[in-house]
Amino acid sequence: MILSYRIIAICLVKVITLVRVIFHRYTIPIFQNRSLSILLTTLIFWLLIFSCSSQISSASVKDLSATPIRSTNLSNSIISAFHPRIAVEDANLYAVWTDMSVGNGDISFAKSQDNGSTFGKTINLSSNSGRSDLANIAANGNDVYVAWQDASYGNFSILFTKSTDGGITFSKPIKLTNNTILAQFPQLVISNNQIYLIWTECIKGAYPDCNELFFTRSLDNGTTFSKPINLSHGVGGAGAAQIFAQDNSIFVVWLAKPMSDAGGNMVYFTKSIDNGETFGNNTILSIDENQSNSCPCSYPSIAASGKDVYALWQSNNNQILFRRSIDEGRSFYNADKLSGSEFIASKPQMNAVHNYIYLIWDEHRPRDSTSNQLIFVRSTDDGATFDRARILSNESVDAQIATWQQGNIVNVVWSDLSNGSADILMTTSYDNGTSLVKPLNISNNLGNSNLAQELIVGNRVYVVWTDNSPSNFSHLDVLFAVVPVHNMIQQRYTMPEFSSSSLPLVASVMVLIILLMLISDKRSKISYK
Repeated sequence: MILSYRIIAICLVKVITLVRVIFHRYTIPIFQNRSLSILLTTLIFWLLIFSCSSQISSASVKDLSATPIRSTNLSNSIISAFHPRIAVEDANLYAVWTDMSVGNGDISFAKSQDNGSTFGKTINLSSNSGRSDLANIAANGNDVYVAWQDASYGNFSILFTKSTDGGITFSKPIKLTNNTILAQFPQLVISNNQIYLIWTECIKGAYPDCNELFFTRSLDNGTTFSKPINLSHGVGGAGAAQIFAQDNSIFVVWLAKPMSDAGGNMVYFTKSIDNGETFGNNTILSIDENQSNSCPCSYPSIAASGKDVYALWQSNNNQILFRRSIDEGRSFYNADKLSGSEFIASKPQMNAVHNYIYLIWDEHRPRDSTSNQLIFVRSTDDGATFDRARILSNESVDAQIATWQQGNIVNVVWSDLSNGSADILMTTSYDNGTSLVKPLNISNNLGNSNLAQELIVGNRVYVVWTDNSPSNFSHLDVLFAVVPVHNMIQQRYTMPEFSSSSLPLVASVMVLIILLMLISDKRSKISYK
């Protein structure tokens, strides 16, 4: 951060006061020499700058590492519960998960009307004899939408249900796919009061090469859906798809394996600028204009802000690659490598707000496979440059990153293995990622806590995860916690980082000190010899 003017003003007053006292009240040999006195005064000034900066920072940051967090067991399963997801609308919080207590696994739903303090009775959304899993949930006003994969029709199909009364009742699930083989991994997003869904579906041949990527939308709040569109256009092996929607635009990335290429999965991209009515031609992002192929690839991620579109993935040599577009995905700059060549980097994730981009990934050295560091990187200029990477944890897995779209809050949660068992830890930045507070242990139990998902809405962070501690380690339950953050948002200052833009300011301050010294010298009539 550029040096704070407030810090300069505070410390300038201090140093001038100190110098005047020394000159007028004491006779010190070193101050009888003009050059030495100016040099010493300048040194005192910069020492005070760092001192003031440190004091302001420590005084304004509240350490929440010891704050007790109460968690709620949402599932209370007698067999096992997992794959939780949450959505928030005003004070209403909605949660879904897979519960194995009934049949072969059903989709359970719970609602809170008081920001997660209490939850109502659990509802079984699928309630059939087939295996139901991997539910996605979204909310818009009083409407709640849930999609999942379901084997009640034989092979997995994609089912959808909705509530129009804030989760009190739900419609009968409808089948969105006409597949006869396999449809999996639904993803559900809302934009402009429209519902967008993607999933992979096996068309012909052997799994997983038979998978292709499909899209459908609803313009009437989930009452009807359009005929599914095949986004992969015959290129099989589709998977790991991600969708992002804003305004009238939809951006999708996924992995697929061209039959003509033996290199493995490549990163594909497509977009729609008419709310999903049509999609443009597919672009292979993992091949740049120099025909350099970075695949087989994994873990693609997509984000956008305004006309800027960002793509991220893990390359074939376990590096994190990033590409950006400044024209809504019509063209992309060549890929930038963000991770160090000496590390094995994996599982990148990304979030973007305005001109800020926040990234996390796992990283470890080849010779130390047991240590898995969590890396945080930020860009403040739409991805043109990135800050130096910061280590958030030395023993982490399953990290997630979230941002508050209306503010400057960035939050990261992960499973931390530092204490032997896995704990859910969280760190937060209240200044767009410039600094992060000391990690807070949210789960804080003797069991293993994993696969957390988080949302930031207003002044609260909502976190849901799987945990085996409520059952005395015999099976998994779904736990939930809410962390209020409004009392932690305070003005923060960090130690100054001097950049080239700071030099004129530094020079001006030094000239001001010299002038003040000369004026003080003339008025006090001190004789230098």
